[in-house]
Amino acid sequence: MHRASPRTVDRIAGLLLGTAVGDSLGLPREGLSGQRAARLYRGPLRQRFVFGRGMLSDDTEHACMTAQALLSAGDDPVRFARALAWKMRWWLLALPAAVGWGTLRAIARSWIGFSPGRSGVNSAGNGAAMRAPIIGAWVDDPDRIVAFVDASTLITHRDPARPCRFPGHRARGTPCGPNAEARSFCRVAGHPGSRRRPRARRRPGSRRGRIAPRPRTVSAGDRSRSVSGRDGLRPSHRPDLPSRLVAVPS
Repeated sequence: MHRASPRTVDRIAGLLLGTAVGDSLGLPREGLSGQRAARLYRGPLRQRFVFGRGMLSDDTEHACMTAQALLSAGDDPVRFARALAWKMRWWLLALPAAVGWGTLRAIARSWIGFSPGRSGVNSAGNGAAMRAPIIGAWVDDPDRIVAFVDASTLITHRDPARPCRFPGHRARGTPCGPNAEARSFCRVAGHPGSRRRPRARRRPGSRRGRIAPRPRTVSAGDRSRSVSGRDGLRPSHRPDLPSRLVAVPS
């Protein structure tokens, strides 16, 4: 049985509280561009969902269910997947206010008999990413993080890229894996796990002896633009980078 140290317990409590606060503050702004949100919600950041009060969404609920499943499963990812799948089945029957289309289909498949490893649908939504940081805070071994995150992910999503592995490693503070998808994510997130620079080429009009890096495109919602720099991002883009990384439809 996994015995959490006081530091781990403190880390998980901070993750859950931070998720809840950020979730309730951001929920009224979900789906809005930065400019539109600034026009609609002027003044300091505060709770604005209903009459100055906030509300939690499925982001916080999935994080809490993951923590509960980890407590009951210990160090066994198979037991963890079974426990989490049952919690998600009952969660859906409680008629949550919001649920992603991929997650809804996957839990329906789970109810009709698909196992946790086969219930996921072919989707790359961010449902599994809601659960990954808690796993990263709980599991001590970086190699085991992948097993637990995959067990959590396959319940709802079967995208082969497994992008939600990386938030789990980020929560633990370990370097990302060596594969190409991990390197790409780490470069965008500024993670020290990979400092591989983008391939450079001489661009038309550039001065002799100077090599310009290949431009890259960073998507933000339904907008995208080409950027360049030492690691593919100009410094002026970093302040709003977290909002770009999480702006993925469920």
